[in-house]
Amino acid sequence: MKSHELLREVIQAHNPKAMAEEMGVSVSMVYKWRSRRRGSGAVNPLDRWRGVEDDGDVRVAEWICGQVDGFFIKNPKVGG
Repeated sequence: MKSHELLREVIQAHNPKAMAEEMGVSVSMVYKWRSRRRGSGAVNPLDRWRGVEDDGDVRVAEWICGQVDGFFIKNPKVGG
């Protein structure tokens, strides 16, 4: 699942106005995050953090998992 698809589902299930207020952004920004278009200038928070983790730093993922009483385990490398 792509980040914008996940955000579309999450935003649909919650109050976009309340989400925007909680995050300190406009409601239109929250709605832009649902779009896969890159030219909108509204990179969603999931893609922003994915950029941080591209260098192998998974501490944000570990923290998020911990917030929901879970834990993060990297997939093992497999193959010959």
